[in-house]
Amino acid sequence: MVKALTSYPLKVYGRIILIITTLLVTNFLFYIDEGYYDFRWMRDAGNWIVFLIYLLPMLLVQLIVFEVVYKFYRLPGRVLISLLAAWAVTFLLVARFAFGL
Repeated sequence: MVKALTSYPLKVYGRIILIITTLLVTNFLFYIDEGYYDFRWMRDAGNWIVFLIYLLPMLLVQLIVFEVVYKFYRLPGRVLISLLAAWAVTFLLVARFAFGL
């Protein structure tokens, strides 16, 4: 019982870190892609819809990989490992579906 209570905050903080990094990376991608190195893209409602289409699959992959890493690895850097692994999986999925690799 005590072990479950002490490991709970790490899992919550890990999820929060994943959400923040996904928001930051997606915002950066829109800054360079949709906004042409400008944040004026935020004024258009259509860009927010596309932003969510980018954000939600990336966040879903991040959370799935985090849950797998958290379940099977007891290393101190589980959040960092899941973050790097999730971005690698996301990159591979984009390469697979966008470029047919």
